[in-house]
Amino acid sequence: MSARYPGPRDPGLRAQWLAQRRALVRQFHPDTGGDGALMTAALEDLDRSFAVRDGAPAPLADALADLHLVELTASDALPEQLRRSLRRGRRRARDLGRGVRARIPGGWPGSRRYLDL
Repeated sequence: MSARYPGPRDPGLRAQWLAQRRALVRQFHPDTGGDGALMTAALEDLDRSFAVRDGAPAPLADALADLHLVELTASDALPEQLRRSLRRGRRRARDLGRGVRARIPGGWPGSRRYLDL
C-alpha cells in the first residue's frame, strides 16, 4: 500500500488516532469474531478523517479515499514449479534453524529448551 497514512504528526492527535485504531481493531478483527472487510473499511475511514484533520496534503487524502486494494494469493502470482521450489526452500531453512538451535548451549538465547521425543 504505497499511499498508507502514517498517522498525525501532532503527538496529541497521534495518541487519539492510535487509541481509536486499536478500538476498531478490537471490535472488527476476524480473530475476535469480526469481519476483515469491515475492519479495513473502518480503518480507512478513520485514517481519511485524521488525514484531513491533520492537514495532510490533499493528494494524500484523495489517494486514501480512492484507494482500492487487490489481494493476490500465491497461486495467482507464481507458477506451480516456483511455488514448489519456494516451499522446499522454506522447509530446508526451517530444518536448518532447528538443527542449529538444538546445538546451541541451553543457557544461550535461541537455544531449544525442550527435547524431541
